[in-house]
Amino acid sequence: MHFFITQYSPKLIKKLGIILILLMACGCNDDARSRLNSLKQGEIILPSGKSMRVYVAKSPIEQLKGLSNVTMDFFKDSDSMLFPGYEYKLRQFWMPETHFNLDIVFLTKDFYVLDVHRNLQSFPDKEPKSKIPKSKMVRAWHVLELKSSSELAKEIVPGISLKWKGPNDLLQKE
Repeated sequence: MHFFITQYSPKLIKKLGIILILLMACGCNDDARSRLNSLKQGEIILPSGKSMRVYVAKSPIEQLKGLSNVTMDFFKDSDSMLFPGYEYKLRQFWMPETHFNLDIVFLTKDFYVLDVHRNLQSFPDKEPKSKIPKSKMVRAWHVLELKSSSELAKEIVPGISLKWKGPNDLLQKE
């Protein structure tokens, strides 16, 4: 469950939590692989010319689930997940139910890299909440997650610009 801790009101988070509990109670078992495949996709080009596939977590529910329960064998080193923003705000991510360490990349609206939180530890459980790793807080527009072990992750450093190649409507508020 990744989400912008500071982007949504506690009331909205509570409502989303209730919806998720109801879906699970109905026997609607969320398969992480099919959930990830159902997301819209784009591409990011690094200054080196290398590219990565980008899964876009656009809706509040998609952002809440993020990379939860996605296994390392399914999420490739050339994959990433974008959490598009719609304004500059303090952003922070937490990492329950993750199965591999992540680099969290904080971006401007135009994909300039502001900061990178390296090697945020995976946490395969939901509890105890006090032990769930959290990223640092950074004022940013978008946030990108990718495997810490990825060679592409090592190329992303503050001060470079990434190039978005994908439908621009994926970056706009619905």
